[in-house]
Amino acid sequence: QTIPGTLFLFNPTGNIAIQVTADYKTYTLTATAENGTISPASTTIQMHGFATLTVTPSTNYKWNKKFTVDGATGSVTPIGNLLISNPSKNVTVTATCDRIIYSLSLGGTNVSFAPSPTQIAAGATLAITCYATTGYDKPQSITVTNCEYDWKYLTGVLTLYNPTGDVTVTINATPHSYSITPAIINGTASGANFIQTGKTVALTIAANEGYNLPDAVTTTNARGLWNKTTGTLTISNPTANVI
Repeated sequence: QTIPGTLFLFNPTGNIAIQVTADYKTYTLTATAENGTISPASTTIQMHGFATLTVTPSTNYKWNKKFTVDGATGSVTPIGNLLISNPSKNVTVTATCDRIIYSLSLGGTNVSFAPSPTQIAAGATLAITCYATTGYDKPQSITVTNCEYDWKYLTGVLTLYNPTGDVTVTINATPHSYSITPAIINGTASGANFIQTGKTVALTIAANEGYNLPDAVTTTNARGLWNKTTGTLTISNPTANVI
């Protein structure tokens, strides 16, 4: 074979029979993976043959069966391997792994969030600020599922990190408590000494001996409903400490 593909015959001694069995062509196969590894990364593949590749995603990534093949046919086996077959030239394979994304649900009562994302990526960290509705306080404890977190109730900053699944956050603000300070001249008051947002309480006012109950009572920072007959002051809708 001084010339490739050429058979030289010499010194015949009888009738000659020649049988040639051709081999399949062999091509190189080069494989790479984005955000992961693929094995083997380099091998050979014969025409009409096949090669099986294993894709391993990097941490926080998954392989969604996304790949490109140049020079052959590619498919995914039932167990998740990449099967390359029927090459027509040297083959190039690229598999792409995607970042794992989990859903994020932010909820609760009498609160709002900024920003208000609906997703969190595996390995990511999110900082979210929680705001309580006017008249309510942020709670000291909250509920978070499938994620590690740090909650600072004084500033309302919630930090989420290392999610392991779809994440749910529940923050329920609590009604704010306001003090009630009676300023009674020639009389006394008894009853509630604080009131919470959304609540209604009552004071009973009694006149000192020799005095009558007033026709009106002034209530500051809340709504006051005065009943002179019973001496009852009903207080509701507080906006600050009540006098």
